[in-house]
Amino acid sequence: MADPIPNLYDKYGGTPTVAKIVKTLSTNLLTHVTLKRYFEGMPTADVAAANLELLAMALGHPAASYDPAATRPRYASLRLTTQAYEEMLGILRHALLGIGFESRDATIAINVLDMHAEALLGIRPGRKVTSPFAGVDRRRRARDPETTSPSQRREF
Repeated sequence: MADPIPNLYDKYGGTPTVAKIVKTLSTNLLTHVTLKRYFEGMPTADVAAANLELLAMALGHPAASYDPAATRPRYASLRLTTQAYEEMLGILRHALLGIGFESRDATIAINVLDMHAEALLGIRPGRKVTSPFAGVDRRRRARDPETTSPSQRREF
């Protein structure tokens, strides 16, 4: 059975919601004390466009025209440091929570960015993020007692 809301992008209202988040995020990036130097000389529209594509991807809905290969040079020219990236994530988290995202969903979006940060942004995150199922051997998990044989059941 298919999930009626397959991604965070659709769950929170799609383009109108993402546009609000990007507006808040871009404004805060351009006025943040330590981050504004990375974006000096960039028009607000360019900052917003770059963030719109990246945020849509993090929420699970990249645009049909989204080219991940084009994202890296755009951010590489900014020469962001790991610390600046982490500060950007803090601003993003506030923007997501401010628009009504559940904390868990905001964390999921940020973890997706972390998993792709090096490939898309050329930035190595300060922490390693893996799938929540990494290291879980699902073959050894107990099955429904009605469908497993007595020899396969484990008593805890």
